[in-house]
Amino acid sequence: MPSNLLSPVPDRLAGCLPVLLTMLLLSSLTASAQPKKRNTEGANKPASQPGVFRNLLREAGYQQAAIDEKVNKAWYDIFEGPQRVYFEVGDSMAYVSDVKNHDARTEGLSYGMMIAVQLNKKDQFDRIWRWSKKYLQHQTGPREGYFAWSIDPKTLKKNSEGSASDGELYYITSLLFAANRWGNNTGIHYYNEARRILDAMWKKDGTGNIYNLINTEHKQITFVPEGNNYNWTDPSYHLPAFYEVWALYAKDGHEQFYRDCADTARVFLHRACHPVTGLNTDYAEFSGQPHPTRWMPPAFRYDSWRVPMNIAMDYTWFGKDKRWQEDYARRFQGFLRSKGMDSYEDQFNVDGSRPDFILQAGPVKKLRHSIGLVSTAATASLINKEKNSKDFVQAIWQAKLEPYEDGYFDPYYDGLLYLFSLLHLSGKYQLIKPSANLPAVAVAPSTVKEARPDQDQHGERAATNVRSAAYPQIMPGSRVAFRIKAPEAQKVQVDLGRKYEMLRDTGGYWKVTTDSISEGFHYYSLLIDGVALADPASETFYGMGRMASGIEIPFSGGDYYAVKDVPHGEIRIKRYFSTVTNSWRRFYIYTPPGYESAAQHYPVLYLLHGGGEDERGWATQGKTDLIMDNLIASKQARPMLIVMMDGNMGGGGFGEQALVNFENELKQVVVPFVESNYRAGKGAANRALAGLSMGGLQTLYAGIKNTDLFGYLGVFSSGWLPMQQAISEAQYLFIKNNKAAIEQNLQLLWIGMGGKEDIAYNNCKLMLARFDELQFKYQYSEYPGGHTWPVWRNNLYSFAPLLFK
Repeated sequence: MPSNLLSPVPDRLAGCLPVLLTMLLLSSLTASAQPKKRNTEGANKPASQPGVFRNLLREAGYQQAAIDEKVNKAWYDIFEGPQRVYFEVGDSMAYVSDVKNHDARTEGLSYGMMIAVQLNKKDQFDRIWRWSKKYLQHQTGPREGYFAWSIDPKTLKKNSEGSASDGELYYITSLLFAANRWGNNTGIHYYNEARRILDAMWKKDGTGNIYNLINTEHKQITFVPEGNNYNWTDPSYHLPAFYEVWALYAKDGHEQFYRDCADTARVFLHRACHPVTGLNTDYAEFSGQPHPTRWMPPAFRYDSWRVPMNIAMDYTWFGKDKRWQEDYARRFQGFLRSKGMDSYEDQFNVDGSRPDFILQAGPVKKLRHSIGLVSTAATASLINKEKNSKDFVQAIWQAKLEPYEDGYFDPYYDGLLYLFSLLHLSGKYQLIKPSANLPAVAVAPSTVKEARPDQDQHGERAATNVRSAAYPQIMPGSRVAFRIKAPEAQKVQVDLGRKYEMLRDTGGYWKVTTDSISEGFHYYSLLIDGVALADPASETFYGMGRMASGIEIPFSGGDYYAVKDVPHGEIRIKRYFSTVTNSWRRFYIYTPPGYESAAQHYPVLYLLHGGGEDERGWATQGKTDLIMDNLIASKQARPMLIVMMDGNMGGGGFGEQALVNFENELKQVVVPFVESNYRAGKGAANRALAGLSMGGLQTLYAGIKNTDLFGYLGVFSSGWLPMQQAISEAQYLFIKNNKAAIEQNLQLLWIGMGGKEDIAYNNCKLMLARFDELQFKYQYSEYPGGHTWPVWRNNLYSFAPLLFK
């Protein structure tokens, strides 16, 4: 648990709960100003390119004077009226309060600053910043530069010293916009204030358990940059547009990192949003999978309302992910419409069902048709090209900030989202560029070192290079030097999960040397003018759903898959006709040393690849033959056949039909074919089934209910996914009802993970907890390295010696 706690929930939750919580709103269905017949000559047309700020309210037929009046009224209600959340202090300061929770928090303060800079309200902006800096920003210690996320504005006692990452995200971006709009010579040097936060962020190295706001390994915003909360995230904090702004205007030498974070945020949202409903959970792992907490089960709740607004912002400002974003908006609004335009509620399970647990807002525990969600749902109409999408625009136009019939009212969270959404829909929420008449900002020196374009490298060529290729080279410290000739290219990068900018020398060669790369095998691509290509100097491998380059990073512990002077087996390719798919397919098969001359029958391990790979994975990336040759030669493992089949059965590997098809392919086709064409032992005692990631799910599905066929099971970097609840619950029930028979048949269930950085780690832990409840036996092992081939090679090395004893 992080040190910054308020009550039983992490202090950010006490900020998310209340914040989140406090937010239900006042949605009123008051019809005001019905749209008049649209005059198309004066209305703005839809943007055809990023950076064009559509006035969707005008397009919907509302008059500009009425639009301006509505925005001004929302500003008045929130910042000036009797139900305001903005309070001035003395002559030069002010704060924004979550009035229902009786605190001021960095979320609302930074939102207030963003709204003020968008509406050119300099006095209010400056007041909020001065108050934030004086009462919340840490001036010394491990948190220096960061902000305490919550404070009692009356007593000025901090509710927590810790930070909530979204507050800093908004502070930095609004300060950069202020520098662009007003310059830095009017009393506050906005740029320097933004840089102070950023520069402090880059100095955070874990001292005092305080980290970068962004998890630098995953390039994703953290839930809280402290303790274990550094290792998961909140989907509503993922603002790719803000990272792009930092890359443009922060000028701190981390431009490429910020662009990478923007790209990663977009991909994260693909994974985090449900493929049918578009809904996401409030908290998530960096993989996009739900992050369970002890205070509530995962679901679409208050924080999640912000996601459609964030996606609409990125679509409008930068437009780099339009196809997916348009599909997302169609799915998201389509789901809400299916629940009733005037009645959809504000909390859901991601599959669209009503959650059993209702998160209360302040003292109120009730599902509502909340104006906060009505507002952000309307911003998705900036993306959704369907004609009926304008219904959501009409809904926000008719909504009013006023109490419900039962008296509930939240002018803070609902009100701020309402105003944000009106700004988006009126074209007033904009990417603020530097004013032409402002003096240039004096930029602090960059902290990033760039290699000289003509710098010579003196490393060892990678083992994965094609014949005679000098590059890539492995440098001291496991750094990698890349070189590619592309004299006509304008921009070249190496994508190793992290993108590295290459520099061109006078001969047309592009070069870069990475920082230290972890052990073993890694996929990579060259990005030449934005197009992902395989490196012609490297061998290619099928992974990530396409052919990609790969590089092998040697390390001292890799002896177990080194080529040695020992007897060697063979890997063969065998084609067969599948009656399940009605097509010709193939598998790779490892035969141990001496197979041809021996008369004995051998036990068989059926070994499965992961998603985005195929039957080639274990034979090439996995180095199965070398691992087994060395194990057999040292008498650590029995000689065995290993069948590496293609687990791709169509329709995606995670749905039940694909799993059923796999089980049928394995039982009805592959096993009988192997036992008819090879000297393969029969019976469960002579058969094992194992797989990584997707292959681990296939092993769970086909293995546990067929222990009369497979006596040994191995699950690598896998565990049932939340979206597979029906499948997993059926399996847990099967185990409960058949536990004695399963344990009598099953000699070993071995489960291996790549440590906490493995994207399947939390899913696996949840599954193991259920196994423990059932008192279902398994062996568990961890090898650090995440969801990668170095881990899976080690899994095979550890698993194979346990088989067929």
